[in-house]
Amino acid sequence: MKFLVTEDCGRLARWLRLLGFDAVWIRDAPVTECYRRAYNERRVIVTRNRRLRASDLFHVVHLTSATLEEQLRQLVNDLKLALDDERLFTRCDRCNVPVKPIEKTAVKDRIPPYVFEHQAQFYTCPSCQRIYWAATHWDRVKQLLARVNPAPRPNGRGRGENPSGHCAIPPRPDPALSRKGGASVGRGESAKRANRLTGHA
Repeated sequence: MKFLVTEDCGRLARWLRLLGFDAVWIRDAPVTECYRRAYNERRVIVTRNRRLRASDLFHVVHLTSATLEEQLRQLVNDLKLALDDERLFTRCDRCNVPVKPIEKTAVKDRIPPYVFEHQAQFYTCPSCQRIYWAATHWDRVKQLLARVNPAPRPNGRGRGENPSGHCAIPPRPDPALSRKGGASVGRGESAKRANRLTGHA
């Protein structure tokens, strides 16, 4: 399942990526652009904006809460969304691109010495070149999943078998989509708040 998340739900978009879902965060875009992308890319629109209406061509989830945990719980309930450990940390939380394994020797000069010494597996985003490794974010995300989706998740992996949310290089902002004319999706949650999702090194 793929998502198109509007600007007022930026933090949720980042978390959906951490959970392994293809989640586009669309900003400063006309409502018609949201509809076009949802239809062409077969995405579910996730928003708190009541101006966005569902149709026979695409589905819209209107979130009823402003809190991340309740938003995820609503998606799980409304869409029967499966949250699987196999997907965790398989996408860059900034670029929405699947991460790829990278040799440890290739990142030695790009990460803190302590991390290089104690971590065995590293991953990189092909788009922004950020480096990921297993850290405390793994536990934090799994704790949230346990609260949102308490049922046992099959095929779970042990800690350290997927990349986590730590990164050694500065992030690049998500590209904003904008067009002139037409009603636009209003600003809600600021980019600053959205950027607090992960504590990258």
